[in-house]
Amino acid sequence: MLLQVGGARELISESCS
Repeated sequence: MLLQVGGARELISESCS
């Protein structure tokens, strides 16, 4: 679960950039 959340956060971070 944590790994999935971490991956999603990275994708969101890149999307926000």
